[in-house]
Amino acid sequence: MLTTVSAAPALEPPTLDRELRAAWIATVANIDWPSKPGLSPSDQRAELAELFDQCADLGMHAVVLQVRPACDAL
Repeated sequence: MLTTVSAAPALEPPTLDRELRAAWIATVANIDWPSKPGLSPSDQRAELAELFDQCADLGMHAVVLQVRPACDAL
């Protein structure tokens, strides 16, 4: 006896009412920010502002900033 298998209907991705475009900024071991250990607070602020500007230029509208890299807090 032969069984007929019908193809499943093609699934379309859902339409999106909004979109998340985000960047993750890693702080552990100075991966992304700050660029090196020992920077002054004002240098760290300037670097972070530059990263935020770059994210905005790329069309990101959210940033996830890692704030607890090694059981401490920024």
